[in-house]
Amino acid sequence: RQPRLITTWEKVPIGTNGGVTFVGLLASILGGTVVGLAYLLTQFMFVEDLGLSPPQWPIVLYGAVAGFLGSILDSYLGATMQYSGFDEDSGMVINHITPTAKHISGKPILDNNAVNLFSTILIALLLPGITWPMWPRKLTI
Repeated sequence: RQPRLITTWEKVPIGTNGGVTFVGLLASILGGTVVGLAYLLTQFMFVEDLGLSPPQWPIVLYGAVAGFLGSILDSYLGATMQYSGFDEDSGMVINHITPTAKHISGKPILDNNAVNLFSTILIALLLPGITWPMWPRKLTI
């Protein structure tokens, strides 16, 4: 299926910064879930007094949320702050302005590495605050 630009939902060529598909978003959820499962399995294998700590299973769900939100944020930053154009000569999507490129989305502010860095940092900073109120806690008496 052809991707859609996350900011306008218009169909865009494959390779456009900020283009999303259902399969891609599902893959980001599954990727985050796998990371959460890896953490949980590591806890079960190497932590002896796991019963004394708060439940660890929610990290699997929060991994899925982090994968999804990270993908959405990365796509949004790519669609708005990373130039995408269609080069008529080569017939390809490019990430820099040329005389023959037709603008698709974004401004030439960030490159792909900067978009990845900012989306990763923002999710790492925001997700703990978002999930803290929802984390199950043991009642201590």
